[in-house]
Amino acid sequence: MYGNEGSDAFVGSGNLSSEKQEERDLQKQIRDLEEENRILKKAMRIFANDQK
Repeated sequence: MYGNEGSDAFVGSGNLSSEKQEERDLQKQIRDLEEENRILKKAMRIFANDQK
């Protein structure tokens, strides 16, 4: 592992490599967008029911 990654092989103290951090950030962004979609769908149903 050290041979491939060099000094980035052992980031230590809970720190993530830049690739892992980017992956985590993108996964969080996906979760946030999915939650936003659920909220918007609920709002659309509420407004659709109010118009009847």
